[in-house]
Amino acid sequence: MVKNNYELYYFAVLVFLGTVIITGCTEKKDSLVNPYSSKDTLSVTLIGSIKCCTGPTWDVKVADNFAYVAGDGLAIIDITDPSSPILSSYLQIEGEEYHVEIINNMAYLSVSFRSDAGGRLYAINVSDRTNPNIIGFVAWGLGSVLADLAVFNNYAFVVDREVGGVNIVDISDPNSLSQISSFQVRGQAGAISISGNQAYILSNNYLNIMNISDPLSAIETGYCVTDLDPYSIYLSEDHVFIVGGEGSASLKIIDVSNPLQPTVQGTYNLGYPWDVTVVDNFAFIADNGGGLKIVNVSDPTSPIYGGHYNTQGDSRSVTVNGEHVFVADEEYLLIFVIE
Repeated sequence: MVKNNYELYYFAVLVFLGTVIITGCTEKKDSLVNPYSSKDTLSVTLIGSIKCCTGPTWDVKVADNFAYVAGDGLAIIDITDPSSPILSSYLQIEGEEYHVEIINNMAYLSVSFRSDAGGRLYAINVSDRTNPNIIGFVAWGLGSVLADLAVFNNYAFVVDREVGGVNIVDISDPNSLSQISSFQVRGQAGAISISGNQAYILSNNYLNIMNISDPLSAIETGYCVTDLDPYSIYLSEDHVFIVGGEGSASLKIIDVSNPLQPTVQGTYNLGYPWDVTVVDNFAFIADNGGGLKIVNVSDPTSPIYGGHYNTQGDSRSVTVNGEHVFVADEEYLLIFVIE
């Protein structure tokens, strides 16, 4: 049997680094703040990988000792030992684009069908990770392309790229999901992040800030021009980190301390970024064919190179949990340790 390249590389890492990796995997660190805040750059080492999906992976989230990877459905992976991930289950769902959020024992999975043939938001009970069950869904028809998802309180906010807005779904009863409202934003919506009563929606060329204290009547708080196609958004304290592709592919850092007047502070050029997450002074970016990029954002006005790893596929999603970085890359979940 021919091994995939990730498995071969992983084997080589174990051979050369030996107990260093084993020690790194078993040592508990509470966060990245203390170990890495004084560093200008980070290095990452691939310590684990697993082929988990039959098609391209779109999104990855981590909760407890499990990674949830969206791609041709939902894969649930036991990462108790990050160097040896185990596929617990794979619930296949036909579609083209996938995004997932995990709340307690529920997974909410948005699925877009081919072209503009609509999509669904699924409520999946994952209390038994070896046997996830769909218990409810809500559907959208022709003309909808579901591009991102955020869950806040008893509501799911589902971004519809083609319609150009956000659908709000009541998830208080996961067995009976229902859309209660929607709102439009400037441009074509593509990504969303929520904090408190504010929703931050990235659309083509705009960051939109909406007050959602009343989900039935969202009100624009402020906006700014970004000159980006919308791919991903991450909120960290008073700053929003956004990435987008096409002509001006880059990471942009926006000061939102005054939601009435958000201001772009810094820019870092990239290849074709799909996703971003921020921990301490570093932005971790899934840069499609460019692999995993790390940008030092300790000075938001002047982001600089912070590290990278060239994966062998297209990296579309990234999340960080403790000292480990999880990247959805082609059909694989890749697990790195930060040094």
